[in-house]
Amino acid sequence: MKSFKELAKELGISNTVVSNVYHDKWRQNHISEALAKRVKKALELSGTRPSQAGIQLRTGKSMMVGVLLPDFGMSYWMNIMKGIEGIMTPYNYLMILANTKLGLMEREAFSSVVSRGVDGIILTPYSSALKFNRMMKTLGKKIPLVFVDSSLAGVSIDYVVSNNRRGSFELVKRMFSAGRKRVAYLGIASEVSATEERFCGYLDALELFNKPFDELLVQRADIGNDRSAETLDKCLSKALGNLLSLKSPPDAIFIESLLHFKNGFEMLAARKIKVPEEILIAGFDNFAINWLSNSNIDPNSILRAEQDGEAIGKFAASRLKELISMESAEAGNSRLELHVEPKIIIPQSPD
Repeated sequence: MKSFKELAKELGISNTVVSNVYHDKWRQNHISEALAKRVKKALELSGTRPSQAGIQLRTGKSMMVGVLLPDFGMSYWMNIMKGIEGIMTPYNYLMILANTKLGLMEREAFSSVVSRGVDGIILTPYSSALKFNRMMKTLGKKIPLVFVDSSLAGVSIDYVVSNNRRGSFELVKRMFSAGRKRVAYLGIASEVSATEERFCGYLDALELFNKPFDELLVQRADIGNDRSAETLDKCLSKALGNLLSLKSPPDAIFIESLLHFKNGFEMLAARKIKVPEEILIAGFDNFAINWLSNSNIDPNSILRAEQDGEAIGKFAASRLKELISMESAEAGNSRLELHVEPKIIIPQSPD
């Protein structure tokens, strides 16, 4: 790969011209459009990029960002990472990844990336607002931050999330529209905003159809301090068992996250419950198709709200880059609160 200096010499122009074109500053530096096109083409063909050491010396930036996500084993989180990478890599940023293990290692992961001198951090918050604010105070300095997937009430940090309330509302609305009478809610008790928003969407749908709130149909499992994926699966399947044991069990269930419903699908299959004939299932996220390989449950019968992880990652990374560069007054004075619409996937015949 050629350096800026080598490419400039080959084109018979200055190193500064190459740099200005690369950073899309040719207009304000009075470089002609024809020359800019010529340099851009040469940059593309040669794959030339600025020296990392040179950027660090010139800008005083480390050119590293921390990305703290809760579970690298799930495709949704990897899609968010893909979106972040797609925005940051062309600007020569190196991503330092840390798995917070559904928040269990959040403090340690946060301290680790900060100690490496990152220019900013993108993370999914799992701690309470109080704990997060305490963690921030230990930094002793401000650092650009953007939340993804969830936010914290009372914490003034930019965030990019799915429209969780709208997603759950649309799914529950469709279950009632399909003629279901007793639609249950299955999730966890948590301070994470995404779970609260999904529950609010469920309540919105009850109100729309003039359905009374039935506390027996709402199971929000308390997972305590153990937020491992295994514990989530076990708690949700136990809560499902409570619903199925009711004298008048539900004929539809909205599940907060299908990512943690493996044991639940196994329970439905073991009890030979017909899906969707007896119970219509709906929820957020994709699930592994092989979870249903030993059951008679058709994966296409599940109503889903599919989150656009890649778009969430792209928006978050673009905002973080703005905050790091602080090139505009708007970046520093306005707060981004962006809700990305999930894709609602409805089977051909949900009833």
